[in-house]
Amino acid sequence: MLSAIFYTALSLCNLLLALLGVLLLPETVATHFSLQGVVDGMGSPAVYLALPAAAALISAAVWVAEARLRRLRTPVKGICFAVGAVLVYVGWILFSLISDGVGPGETVRFPSAVAVGLPFSMLYIACGVSFFRLRPNSLFGIRTSATGKDDMIWAKTHRFGGILFVAAGVLSFLVCIAASNLLSDAIEPYLLLVPLALMAAAGLIPMYYAHLLARQKVHKEKEQYDR
Repeated sequence: MLSAIFYTALSLCNLLLALLGVLLLPETVATHFSLQGVVDGMGSPAVYLALPAAAALISAAVWVAEARLRRLRTPVKGICFAVGAVLVYVGWILFSLISDGVGPGETVRFPSAVAVGLPFSMLYIACGVSFFRLRPNSLFGIRTSATGKDDMIWAKTHRFGGILFVAAGVLSFLVCIAASNLLSDAIEPYLLLVPLALMAAAGLIPMYYAHLLARQKVHKEKEQYDR
């Protein structure tokens, strides 16, 4: 209960601060950037309230988890907190970029790896940690026909998936740090494909692993039957 109250209070304070910041900005600000950081779109600063507002709305999911999801309360709340933190972090990074009043055609040094890659790396790690003790359910986790039918396959798949997600998060974190310090600005944005590829691998490999476990179980049951 205290964690839900704490998150709600912080997210609403963040939204209020973002609103005050937007009110101090000019009527028209940079709202879109190319991969090279060139401002190619202008609009209302109100668009920068989207991420803080989304972070505040997540508090509704936190309260639902607190009140209704007894078995999933801890992992769902953990993921909600992680997603909210990512939204707040990225929101303020974007706000800081346009607060200097850049105009059309100007180039902004957008730290793609740090602004996007690092928070998503932390999100992967949070997902992985939540998998280790996640019980079978129909709402959250690695959902396949195999994990849905067998609790043992569910447990093994989520332990394996948790390790992969944590490893993907750590590797993505290291890649983003290297990208922000060693590579040129022109190459750095494209390295965001690395975290995306790692996420896809961390999600698909456990599904195949569950399939293998199911086949192994069927094979063992057939051997026992033949005996």
